[in-house]
Amino acid sequence: MNRNLWVAVVAIVVVAAGLYLYRRTAEPPLPELAPVGTNLIEGLGDYSMPVTAKNADVQRWFD
Repeated sequence: MNRNLWVAVVAIVVVAAGLYLYRRTAEPPLPELAPVGTNLIEGLGDYSMPVTAKNADVQRWFD
C-alpha cells in the first residue's frame, strides 16, 4: 500500500510539473493578420514554363 501511494504521488508530481512547464513555455497565439499579397520578381532568367489559363497574368508567375 505504501509503495502504491508513492507511485501515485510521483505520477501526480510529474504530471503537474509537465503542465506547469508546458504553460510557461507555450507561445501566445498570434494575432489575426490580413493576408499579404506576393511580389513578382522580374529579371531572374529566361526560363519559361508554358501554362494554359484564361488570365494572361498567370503566365507571368510561371516565367
